[in-house]
Amino acid sequence: MKNKSEHSILKLRPGDIVEVRSFEEIASTLGDDCTLEGLPFQPERRKYCGGIFRVLRPVKKLIIENANTGLRGIRSAVLLNGVNCDGQFHHDCTRYCFFLWKEAWLKRASQQQHLTNPPVDFNNTALHLPHQVPQPLVGHCQSMALFKATYPLPIWNLNQYFWDISDNTLTLPKRIILLSVSLARHVKNLLEVRLPNRISSHLDKTPSVDFSLQPGDWVEIKSMDEITATLDGSGKNRGLGFTKEMKKFCGQRLSVLRPVDQIIIEGTGEMRRLSHTVILGGANCDGQPHFGCARNCYLMWRKIWLKKV
Repeated sequence: MKNKSEHSILKLRPGDIVEVRSFEEIASTLGDDCTLEGLPFQPERRKYCGGIFRVLRPVKKLIIENANTGLRGIRSAVLLNGVNCDGQFHHDCTRYCFFLWKEAWLKRASQQQHLTNPPVDFNNTALHLPHQVPQPLVGHCQSMALFKATYPLPIWNLNQYFWDISDNTLTLPKRIILLSVSLARHVKNLLEVRLPNRISSHLDKTPSVDFSLQPGDWVEIKSMDEITATLDGSGKNRGLGFTKEMKKFCGQRLSVLRPVDQIIIEGTGEMRRLSHTVILGGANCDGQPHFGCARNCYLMWRKIWLKKV
């Protein structure tokens, strides 16, 4: 079964209950580079072995940030509800990415089995690397492995436009709209048309504020007008963009999930420091402005875009 998953395809759907296989079973699927079809099993995942989780969504296509590689496809992968990377073995990266799980690392569980409550203690350092974990695994970051773990998915591959419908994540009318948007963006890129970001202001130097926010604190996201007033001409506040998928959260009250002070930049591997930035529970990218990317990434919020409740 080494480095292959063809015999373990479960065809999982949102809401299915699965058990993460034992570490020994998962290790048997890994190649010499400690990956399965290019996707690494990082040490941060090991504490989830044996856990019972609900499938959040299958992932068949995704975008790699800052890589300019276009839409990519991935085989037999899913997200599990509440299962994220705490960055413990990757210089304490606080991006909190959802792990992609190969179906070969999972097995179906009974609906009657008790779901595991994923650990959320971000200061927990009790997890130690077991001796049987190959050392090359320590340096693997899922974000940096995505190119190798995926394949090109050109716009003329028609299968991609039906995947979301079959996974019950989008209705047919929304799928048709997304197809039209995807085609338009593809044509725009071919023509190298650069349309201005409509979410932008005129500032040369953008402001910042700092106030205490702890996990569990409630905040209200400011109005679009208030946020626009903090942006520069490219729609960014001190380098962090306020993107179209963030607009729908304006005015909502959400809880702080965790502060974000350093992240690994996809495409380069650079560790970048951030200040006055948090991620919020329930504020995830739905992928619709990004060709249906299914990674469900948490959106990053400058504190100046928020007010404490």
